[in-house]
Amino acid sequence: MGDGPELADLKTYAKKLNVLNRIEFLGFSNEVDKYLAQSKVFVFTSLTEGYPNAIIESMAQGCVPVSFDCIAGPSDIIKHGVNGYLMEVGDTDSMAHYIKNLIQNEDLLHNMSTNSQEVRNTNSLDTLGKLYMDFLLPN
Repeated sequence: MGDGPELADLKTYAKKLNVLNRIEFLGFSNEVDKYLAQSKVFVFTSLTEGYPNAIIESMAQGCVPVSFDCIAGPSDIIKHGVNGYLMEVGDTDSMAHYIKNLIQNEDLLHNMSTNSQEVRNTNSLDTLGKLYMDFLLPN
């Protein structure tokens, strides 16, 4: 989902791997929540990041994140093996392993999906507002 300078190269690469017919390139959409609600796994391949709202939004919809443990962000949200998976940046073999494991193990996927939705509480306006105020006005 999305557009960008790599889109044409990604389509060419998918064709080269003979998987183009198994991938849907959706382009830009304002209906991200709709697609997340239909998804079960969210793969996050950023090499660097801040605090990735995309991971939080996907987890709130029940997706299990599989993410590179890039500098800042994902490890603040994802508890490896509990509500998602983290692997070293560039470790695509581990990423593929975790994705396959989730797809093949419905119970694991369900449990981790339930755990991932806890992000709704840990990142709620009330929770984050209190943390912010506690930081600004310590006792």
